[in-house]
Amino acid sequence: MNVAPIRNAESQGRLRPRRGRWTPHSSHTRWLSLAAVLSLTLSAAAAAASRTTPLSFERLSLREGLSQSTVMDIHQDAFGFIWLATESGLNRFDGHKIQTYYRQSGRTDHLRSDYIWAIEEDSEGNLWIGSDDAGVMRWDRRADRIDTVQLTGQDGEDLTNARIYDLLVASDGTIWVGTRDNGIVALTPDAHPFAWFLSEAKNQPSARRSAITSLAEGSGGTIWAGSQRGVHRIQRPSNTIKSYLHDSAADEARTLAANNVASVMEDRHGNIWIGTFDSGVSRLNPETGEFDHFRAESGA
Repeated sequence: MNVAPIRNAESQGRLRPRRGRWTPHSSHTRWLSLAAVLSLTLSAAAAAASRTTPLSFERLSLREGLSQSTVMDIHQDAFGFIWLATESGLNRFDGHKIQTYYRQSGRTDHLRSDYIWAIEEDSEGNLWIGSDDAGVMRWDRRADRIDTVQLTGQDGEDLTNARIYDLLVASDGTIWVGTRDNGIVALTPDAHPFAWFLSEAKNQPSARRSAITSLAEGSGGTIWAGSQRGVHRIQRPSNTIKSYLHDSAADEARTLAANNVASVMEDRHGNIWIGTFDSGVSRLNPETGEFDHFRAESGA
């Protein structure tokens, strides 16, 4: 992608490299149908003083060079660059300007799709890119080339052109791929499939479990997966699965608010927060199996 000659974002004075494992992707920012809003700043001193502090926003839109205004994912890499996945191109913001990368016909070392759903980064600084119609691609930072990841399904079917809704690089270096129709494919750090989860035949009532909308890593390496039919806990290393679904006949404290899950994350206390598409947010205590629910007021 011809990134190497460009100075990193830290040296340009506007962005700082991330520390630890935090990235903006951990909040699963999705479907921002507006120009990307970046550079959110908050004074630590004012926060400590427990008074309201105005937030400072900087707007990035088509006018500033963004390739398309629907931003599907945001990721800050180890060098401080902000990567923006859109429906038409992969954008990189260095704090001053936007560089956009598109697929190029006939190029085998470039993007195979302009419609990008997800971006993740491994410990080597390589970017893993999930697309709408070209599966998973990996940008090798050292070689400055993009390689196609050869995805296969549980029965050996070719998933090279699958739609990828989400990606997760786990703490053990494995890569978890959430597909629209084929559940989860787990990859070794060198991109070889080694396990498959939640892949259901399309004619089965549980088939919507195969549409994986969100992935997150929890305590002890547990993998949490949001889908169009509930949220699922994959216990590592046994790979046993426990599913949490909506049950209209159950007590509210014992059931998910709705099955159509948009996002999932674990907080510092080990609670699992589950965002749904139409029924607000559920918070799960995995130890007790109990839920709290947060919904918009009527008419909101």
